[in-house]
Amino acid sequence: MRMSILLLVPLALTACARPGLPGPVALDQPQRAGQLLVTPIKVVEDSRCPDTARCEDSGKVVVRAMVIGDGFSEVERQFVLDRPTPIGTRRWLMLDTVEPGISRELTAFTDPYRFHFSEVPPPPGE
Repeated sequence: MRMSILLLVPLALTACARPGLPGPVALDQPQRAGQLLVTPIKVVEDSRCPDTARCEDSGKVVVRAMVIGDGFSEVERQFVLDRPTPIGTRRWLMLDTVEPGISRELTAFTDPYRFHFSEVPPPPGE
């Protein structure tokens, strides 16, 4: 009896698991971020300045993603690297990692993009 209960526990945990990878994920791959499921769908902008160049602005990365969560249907949002973005009325997500990182050369990236999102607390004053 004890052995059969131990065998059923992993099955029950698997049945309760939600889809989504822990990240980082590629375009069109869902990532679980807290209670939200985030799927990056397009790189809108990648204007990061290579670390060997002299740039007036360090640039930014903007990614469009689809978000699914409890209490609302799919919403599409644009995320800027390292900036919290409101999702619904009580949740905030942040695009906290974009791979590959800043390149040392002024060449196009040859590696596919990978992204990581985190559910974060609201910024102060929100």
